[in-house]
Amino acid sequence: MFRTLIIVSIFVLLFIKIVFLYSCKYRSLICLTQNTIENTTVNEVSDNFGPDQQRDIDLDGDNDSYILIDNVFVEDDMGTESSIYVKNNKVYLVGTRFLNNMYDLMVFRFNSDGTYDNSFSGDGVAVFDNIIGQNSGDLGFAIYVDDNNKTYITGYSYIPGVENPDLIVLRLDEYGNLDNSFNTDGIFIGEMINTYNNNVDDWDVGNSIVVNNNKIYVGGWSWAKMAILRLNYDGTYDNNFGDSGIVRLNISPYSSYNSYIRSIALKNDKIYACGDIDISSTWQMLVVRLNNNGSFDNTFSGDGILIISNIVPDPLYYNHALSIYPDNNSKVYIAGTSMWWGTESKWVVIRLNYDGSFDANFGNNGIAIFDIEAGNREDIARSISIDNNNRIYVTGISVVNNRISLVLMRLNPDGTLDNSFFNDGILVFDSLTGNADQGRSLFIDMNNFIYLTGVTFGSGGIFRTFVIKLE
Repeated sequence: MFRTLIIVSIFVLLFIKIVFLYSCKYRSLICLTQNTIENTTVNEVSDNFGPDQQRDIDLDGDNDSYILIDNVFVEDDMGTESSIYVKNNKVYLVGTRFLNNMYDLMVFRFNSDGTYDNSFSGDGVAVFDNIIGQNSGDLGFAIYVDDNNKTYITGYSYIPGVENPDLIVLRLDEYGNLDNSFNTDGIFIGEMINTYNNNVDDWDVGNSIVVNNNKIYVGGWSWAKMAILRLNYDGTYDNNFGDSGIVRLNISPYSSYNSYIRSIALKNDKIYACGDIDISSTWQMLVVRLNNNGSFDNTFSGDGILIISNIVPDPLYYNHALSIYPDNNSKVYIAGTSMWWGTESKWVVIRLNYDGSFDANFGNNGIAIFDIEAGNREDIARSISIDNNNRIYVTGISVVNNRISLVLMRLNPDGTLDNSFFNDGILVFDSLTGNADQGRSLFIDMNNFIYLTGVTFGSGGIFRTFVIKLE
């Protein structure tokens, strides 16, 4: 009898142990699955990046933290989409301050928690004014940080009373000071960028900047003609690129049209750029691909130039390409807008194959069109990027419920909305400060954290630049 009780007890103990181990394993599996989902899905605005603003802008039930900078804006034209950059857990931002009726270029660096980095220019803010002398106004549009922790900014400077500004490129050291090893004083002035009409005083603007292999690429325009520059690491023109360091759209018939570069990107020794071109008083999307020497790549759309028109089959609609992103699978993404000025506009996302043809597996024959709200006159997709899990994000602006709103969208690989992202693939942010919020730039870091920046307008005409982190 006693032996029987012992045997039964042993079996009971074994059974309890098995149940316990299975339970632990099952719970661990659940936890592992939950953690995997949490680590790969962006669900909310950070609660610990910047001050608690006492607002629930993503409508998830708690207050959100984000950065607000008074009286500073990131360019409000359909221009820049690269005003924010993240490197080594530091967040860099370029903007412009309007003070005493003049514009000052400003560069900010924040720590990973959204506080100002005091090791950068003493207080996290570097201010540059009078760059070209004569009390010049100075505007910064795009920023890039290289592997040597050098910070690059492009934009333009102008002299009051003179209509024609000069393209500028600044390089800062890791402490926010002008780097004297770049063009002797840390500043490149591209006043001779354009030789049209033999005039060196034309309107020259730098709108996008990328650095690779110690070469500096700047996209913009000169006197309403697209231009892409390449500089050496010391700030001199690279004579092995284009015409003495400059590529212009000088191929007939395009050379007779006004054209602008809004965004540039590099991939596998190819230079990609997008913008718009005015053909017979109708704006169309412009996409170009260059070889490493600056020649147009004839394996892309036949001559290296692609004009995208008739996105909406109505001649009154203008088309603008504002952001370009070549991925790791030889696909090229473009974000922009198709608009009937003052009446209606639509978000447009395009995917091209490597040869410049439309990818039939994306959207409707390569083009995905979104009406955030039907009849909207302010639907503009401003910036596009792809995270490490090949998820496609687009930010911009839209009028929702009669209010200009910041919008973030996530797409599936086929160009449809990803309904696992905020239920329907679209996050329309609630009011950041009051009246209107406009998204400008999107950056995704190596941890798949998303950073958004733009301008928010509060009551009384007060405007602020915002920086939001989603995690």
